[in-house]
Amino acid sequence: MSITMPKPKQKPANVEDFIGAAPDAVAKEVVLSAAQPVKTLKAKRGTSRSQVSVVLADELVTRVDEQAGKSYMSRSAYITMALNKFLERVG
Repeated sequence: MSITMPKPKQKPANVEDFIGAAPDAVAKEVVLSAAQPVKTLKAKRGTSRSQVSVVLADELVTRVDEQAGKSYMSRSAYITMALNKFLERVG
């Protein structure tokens, strides 16, 4: 009997390839301006959404997490809901 090493798994070339291979999202690039491509993710249910990165104060993140937990929501869902409510108010 011989001992063999398992073949190493092939890693994606970059993060976009890794994210794009997720079973619940198909990535495509949308260009808003020549300098700023935005990655749009398409959910299984057919709704389009974009992944964005924002910097928030630690205290604000803590407050959002507390309120999201009380509402049994994820941080992302709670922030999305709050932004929608705010934008409806300001028109």
